[in-house]
Amino acid sequence: LHTVDDFTPTGICKTLKSFATLGIPPGESLIERLTTRAIYTVKDFGPAQITCVLTSFAMLGAKPKPQLSNLLMTRLTETVSQCTESNLADVMWCVTTLKLRKDEMFLKTFEKKAIKVAAKFSHRELAVLLWSLAKSNVTHKNELVKVLVRECLAKCDQFTPHEIADVTWSLATLEFHPDQSCAFLAAVDRMLPKMVVADLINTAWAFGVLKLQPVPASFATSFKKASQQVESLSIHQLSIFLSSFRHLSVQPEEPLAFSITKRIHQMRGDLSSSSLFDVIESLSFLDFRPKSQVIIQLCQTLIQVTGPCSCHELVVFSRSMANLGIHPLPAEIEEYFVKMIKLNLVRMNADQASTVKWATAKLQVKLSEQQMQKLAEAGSSSRFRASTIAVAAASMVGLLNTVKQPEG
Repeated sequence: LHTVDDFTPTGICKTLKSFATLGIPPGESLIERLTTRAIYTVKDFGPAQITCVLTSFAMLGAKPKPQLSNLLMTRLTETVSQCTESNLADVMWCVTTLKLRKDEMFLKTFEKKAIKVAAKFSHRELAVLLWSLAKSNVTHKNELVKVLVRECLAKCDQFTPHEIADVTWSLATLEFHPDQSCAFLAAVDRMLPKMVVADLINTAWAFGVLKLQPVPASFATSFKKASQQVESLSIHQLSIFLSSFRHLSVQPEEPLAFSITKRIHQMRGDLSSSSLFDVIESLSFLDFRPKSQVIIQLCQTLIQVTGPCSCHELVVFSRSMANLGIHPLPAEIEEYFVKMIKLNLVRMNADQASTVKWATAKLQVKLSEQQMQKLAEAGSSSRFRASTIAVAAASMVGLLNTVKQPEG
């Protein structure tokens, strides 16, 4: 430890990279000393050293101290003209993975440089950059995204199976719809059989969300391979896997359908509220459905972890339960259903009200006459628009301002 105080940026990088490569977290004392030394010598860091330090922290799953990360980001902004294409891709991956703060100056400088060298990005760098931007909640309207997508589609035949899975997922997340006839769809079809299960699941979900047609025939054979690895999938992967069939309008074979639903049922306690709504909706799409008790227990779990639901969630739940044909509904589920209808009556539009009304009739859920009347009227009466309310409020303020207070 006594030599750390003499380290150059290269020495700091080599030390951190060694621990990251071995997967061994340095002790707190060493991290503290390395951080202090990096802060002290940050003006001597170039893009390569900045990339190495951030990558090492990301590989170790440790976030650098805010002072160090801010200084490194500032330094990168100052030296961005020296960045290689690899530096740009890897830094953005680190920033996204570590959830570091990105100020406006950094983003503008980074985007300008990346657009300038976009044609020089390798297939790996394109996939990494597009994935990082998609994870950062950037939209398809962003200029850098548009440029990267164009390059990705032009170089789609160069991607590895993992890279093309990341690009496909990114396109869906960014809501960017590629040309149905482009070579990209053929490239995905070729790579599907070579994908690991996690990449296959993400690609299937993306294809479904983007409604890309035709659905590659290789999905069917790839899904058979995935069926052998269901036990190794996380609950998040399982819920996405199940929903991908609904998005693709493809039916899984009976053994795969049952193995996925069985595993989800076993791990249902780990599902988020939104995932539970999604799982129940996906089950209503299947030809090979689990036993009613499995669905009931999933609904009971949803009730336990969910507070008041939104109109959209109520509609999804109503339609799903009606399509699943669970009748009679257990008292706990019917009570929740009625409460959520009552809560959302004033928020429903006509289409939502119509779906809920149809579902209550099919499930034979008993509503009071007053609730039935409000459900019939929901969405039919005109509502104030936000602009109308704003104008009315402004008028009221103006009126009040004209009223003079009595002189004291």
